[in-house]
Amino acid sequence: MEYYNMSKKELDQIELFGLLKRGKLTQAKVAELCALSVRQVGRKLKRFVELGARGLKHALRGDPGNRGIKKELADDIVKLFEEIYRDYGPTLFAEKLEERHGIKIDHETVRRLLIKRGVYEPNRKKSVRRSRREPKHHCGEMVQLDGSEHIWFGNDYSTLIVFIDDATKETFARFAPESTQGVAETYRLFLKKYGRPMKIYCDRGKVFKVNNSKNNATHTQFKRMNDELEVELSYALSPQAKGRVERVNRTLQDRLVKELKLRSITTIDQANAILDEFLSSFNEKFKVRPKNNASLYRSIDGYNLNYILCYKYQRKLNNDYTISYKNRCIQLIARKQQVMTYPHDTIDVYEAFDSTISLWKKGNSLDFKEIVKQKSPKPSQNFVDEVITSKRTTPRKPPKNHPWRGNGLNFEIRKTGHF
Repeated sequence: MEYYNMSKKELDQIELFGLLKRGKLTQAKVAELCALSVRQVGRKLKRFVELGARGLKHALRGDPGNRGIKKELADDIVKLFEEIYRDYGPTLFAEKLEERHGIKIDHETVRRLLIKRGVYEPNRKKSVRRSRREPKHHCGEMVQLDGSEHIWFGNDYSTLIVFIDDATKETFARFAPESTQGVAETYRLFLKKYGRPMKIYCDRGKVFKVNNSKNNATHTQFKRMNDELEVELSYALSPQAKGRVERVNRTLQDRLVKELKLRSITTIDQANAILDEFLSSFNEKFKVRPKNNASLYRSIDGYNLNYILCYKYQRKLNNDYTISYKNRCIQLIARKQQVMTYPHDTIDVYEAFDSTISLWKKGNSLDFKEIVKQKSPKPSQNFVDEVITSKRTTPRKPPKNHPWRGNGLNFEIRKTGHF
């Protein structure tokens, strides 16, 4: 018994072409009922007379399409996926096929091929209902900031500091610790490239916000830096609130990790060296046009980043015109300063990230010198030995009639003979 792979539409045509063959229907009527042209009905009738119902089946059904990929190429693609790109998704895998192997193929074709061969299992996305915030209309209107801790290369965790423009999704990043120094040094590079944004949107981490402060009276160094740069610092109450930078982090944890692995990157310096090249192509692919082309980034001219992106503290001036700072004694030089100073004045201490300091009062620099504290000499070993040997080696033993050995009252009674 033979079986033919026919569609439901072709099965319905068998009866009509049988009536046409017996002269019960005209070709025009069959063409009308089957939504075909009269010429096409004539060709199908000829095949129906010669082959029977099999003649109504499409002649190319079951054969590979003219636009399909060849079996040899499909085998090569699957082999590359299994040997090199096993942890890649279909979209990124298709990009690497074109970029590194010269094979240009649609990512959906790749996905279907990998699923058909059983080497890739698609992930089912969970449907989550959330209200989506509309992106800002101008670039520079708001920049989202976050630190992504991940195993980017090697076997140890490292942190990627990520800035993303809310309107254009343009991304800037550097590998650095999520500390005041690491964030500030990355922020300096961002400011030099783009300028001052209107707002920075970040989480409530300890670098960005003092969470146990009453009435927000205490601020972090990073908050103080943005206040001096006239940049508003706003805090997200949940990871979903800064979803754009979170999604970029997830994308980078997929694409950037694989790129670093392909280039055999093992150190932070090597990783930072290729970030500009990687982010250039990354932004070219994912950057979008804002609703308004006007940029709200502002120039950094007139802002000395060396005196802003640093640590700042305040100390009181002592009566001898010295201040104490981190167990260091700083002496103001007696010669005339740019501004008058008096004991108990408030002195601003600027400490750069390389530990060099400068003193300021009301925006005026002060001349100073550091006084090296002399350490007290240690006692000689001979002196220690003399002290130890001069001490009594055995405790003094009191006599038998000593009051400590018994009740003092009874001792006196026995001595006098009175009761």
